[in-house]
Amino acid sequence: MPSSSLAELGWTEFFEEQLGDVSEPAAVPMRVSIEHQDRYTIVGPSGVRDAHLTGKLLQEANRGGPRPAAGDWVAAIPEGPICHVFRRRTAFQRVSPRGKLQVISANIDRVLIVTSCNAEFNVRRIERYLSAVSQSGARPALVLTKIDLCDAPNYYRDQLQAVAGDTPIILVATPTGVGVDDIDPLLGPGLTLALVGSSGVGKSTLANALMHEYKFVTAAIREQDAKGRHTTTRRELVVLPDDRGILIDTPGMRELQLTADTDDQKRAFADIVELAQECQFRDCAHKSEPGCAVRGVIEESRLHNFHLIAHETRTTSATKKKTEKAVHRGSTRRRTKKPSKV
Repeated sequence: MPSSSLAELGWTEFFEEQLGDVSEPAAVPMRVSIEHQDRYTIVGPSGVRDAHLTGKLLQEANRGGPRPAAGDWVAAIPEGPICHVFRRRTAFQRVSPRGKLQVISANIDRVLIVTSCNAEFNVRRIERYLSAVSQSGARPALVLTKIDLCDAPNYYRDQLQAVAGDTPIILVATPTGVGVDDIDPLLGPGLTLALVGSSGVGKSTLANALMHEYKFVTAAIREQDAKGRHTTTRRELVVLPDDRGILIDTPGMRELQLTADTDDQKRAFADIVELAQECQFRDCAHKSEPGCAVRGVIEESRLHNFHLIAHETRTTSATKKKTEKAVHRGSTRRRTKKPSKV
């Protein structure tokens, strides 16, 4: 990736106002392009290079502090380490299989949730993505790929429309270029776009089309079940040509355990929340209570998904509180040596 100006990389007044928090006078703002296991690829006006965290930042990260992700803004000493991590505007995140909060990409403006017209399509999974994007602070859009390989793409579109609300839905056949230009209104100078979705839905192919070059590796799906292989193995930030913004491609995520935010869940299931106002009991769980206005009206699979996400939200909230308590206790408690016995 060639060097880019701060504005081309998405630098805004929000980050400019934080420059006073950088304690190292020689440090310069750069953006994280790739997060490696123990180092980062960062990009800025001076070019592209690898850098690691200072010992202090690494220690704070190990205690639960900020650990840079693709899309983060950092301050780095020229030819030296990263010494500061800027506060995020937005963050698309999930709960890892180990129960820890994992940032997928940071400081994003728009998230394209990509799914395809084949056996991979799962409207319940899309609901979960919509909820996660709502929690991130970014705006979602749905992209339905491989319409050229399907006899009835509108069948899939109608299912998405049932849960999308006012979220834009774009149908594309990426190899032929059909529909790709419809994504252009979502792009713009300094805006950051992230692609998320399961493996095999065509994220990397779509990313290549937006880049106007073969940047990301692609692979065919398995014909028997339409499942794809992880051709994208890391999150990577690239600058789109013609000053059309910034793109972050992400590895496929078939499972997405959500973070805790009941308000965003309510927005994702606004139809259920509205119907619940007519339930006989205010605390109706929409399971077996008499006088429930939701059961029998909302599709059973959608209601089941609502219950699953609500359970995850409660569980994650409890886990988060325990983790924060443990981090706080571990970072503030002073350790004193016991007096030696004489």
